[in-house]
Amino acid sequence: MTYQHVRDILAEFLDSGLEVVVRETQTVLSTPFSYPTGEVIELDIDTRGQEWVVSDLGTTDGFLAERGVGWHSVTVQRAIERLCQEQGVEIQDGMLVKRCTESTIVTALMAIVDTAQAIAGVAYTPTPRMPAAQEAKSRARVRTILRQLWQRTGLAEGMETTCVLTGKSRHTVRVTKVKHRPIIIFAESLKQDPVRRAQAVAFELLDVKENGMPSETIAACVYDPPSDDSNGKLAEADRILETYFDAGVFSVAEEARIVRTAKTWVAR
Repeated sequence: MTYQHVRDILAEFLDSGLEVVVRETQTVLSTPFSYPTGEVIELDIDTRGQEWVVSDLGTTDGFLAERGVGWHSVTVQRAIERLCQEQGVEIQDGMLVKRCTESTIVTALMAIVDTAQAIAGVAYTPTPRMPAAQEAKSRARVRTILRQLWQRTGLAEGMETTCVLTGKSRHTVRVTKVKHRPIIIFAESLKQDPVRRAQAVAFELLDVKENGMPSETIAACVYDPPSDDSNGKLAEADRILETYFDAGVFSVAEEARIVRTAKTWVAR
């Protein structure tokens, strides 16, 4: 196996975005994909008999370590485990690893890239670009709509709407709690940069769960969507949230679906 052979296999799929980079001690594949900060994701591909092994060479581990985020934090580790399981990726000696055959190398490469980006995004939360006041107003709008929805549909008696949870990081999150059931509902804003905001919300959920929340607790998320989703980022944000919010993820506009699901929550 040569790196040129690998590049030939992937060239049609990745167009001209894949490059072979030769350094003093190693040869790596530089991909057209990047971490949240713009740093390029580089991969190694090795063969062991008929088996091919794709890895990130530990660069995701390095990316987090440089920013003070440890793989061994319980909160971060839970996120990493779920994201790896989703893509069938293993962790070996601090590296993301995916085993495959020559015919499935593209799938394996994309699994490593997707996992690396998701881990970096959840564990490293950038400063939000949406002004805090606007974001707070957007979340308040969702809470108001939900309160009105509970009142109109007779669900209000089963909801505690003023619950504030504190995460292990001491960050607080205001949620709706279903009375008599271990279910919490996040009211969020995805109006600007929905993917990065979804990553931050996922981390907030893990943070509050780690701070003594009963293990059987499940969570739902109702969000205020962007007014313009022409770049299609909302679907990716949904996928991130659905990985963590096992009671459901809803746009605030999906009132019928929210009510239908909420009725199952409050039913005795």
